Amino acid sequence: MRFSLQNPLFPTSKALLLRDEHEHITGYVSFKKDKDYEDQRLFCFQDNNNNTTLGINKTGLMRLVRTSYTLTHNDTCYTLQEKLGPNLIYFCVTGTIHSHTIIIEENWDKDVEIKVDGVKLGVMHGTKKDAFIVYHLEDALLTNQALFGLAILSYFIYQVFLKDADFIMQLLWEDEI
Repeated sequence: MRFSLQNPLFPTSKALLLRDEHEHITGYVSFKKDKDYEDQRLFCFQDNNNNTTLGINKTGLMRLVRTSYTLTHNDTCYTLQEKLGPNLIYFCVTGTIHSHTIIIEENWDKDVEIKVDGVKLGVMHGTKKDAFIVYHLEDALLTNQALFGLAILSYFIYQVFLKDADFIMQLLWEDEI
């Protein structure tokens, strides 16, 4: 099923509406300040009955080496981490949710794929220039609300990763000039 979310660079309100392929509103994304997370940022997804948040854990400079995240879904917490090694080259986050192995990674087209137990169940497309972020999600993701919330919020941690990678590249190239 296809979903779309207005790009946060072009907001029309404080909450970004998630719409399905029939333009029905299925939930919304918002941002909260929370002192327990890096930059006091907490990404939130809510639908009728569920609340999912995703935050970047405070680890100081270690964040530039291996970032860890906390996903909270209806008061149950899960830890995700960048996969050490590949994370130096491309975006790759792993973890376990409901005994399922999760991999969220960037592909060669700069899209982000979500794999559950080795099976690709979702892809999201969106650049800073696009007005909307588009998600293509398989039905298996739709039935697990924690995974669905993670899929929707993954775009935002990917954007933070890109910003951090840009910062590291600037530091590396600064010595060359």
